[in-house]
Amino acid sequence: MVDFLLANSTDAQVSNVNVGGIDIPKRSVRTATMTAAELLAYCQLAGQSAMLVTSTNKQKREVARVLKYRKSATGAAL
Repeated sequence: MVDFLLANSTDAQVSNVNVGGIDIPKRSVRTATMTAAELLAYCQLAGQSAMLVTSTNKQKREVARVLKYRKSATGAAL
């Protein structure tokens, strides 16, 4: 299990993204510990993205910039 920053760029809350039952409010970011299977399921949802908690601030800013203008219908693990 690994810690991830999970970004929800949609206008709807995402519920129970892992076994711990973490909810991610609309247009927000949360941290969660997830297995590979949970990460894969989360990233298959539209408008969802994940990145390692250990990412640098520069990487986090770059991801935030992309999410701000995101038009894609699929998620991505970064």
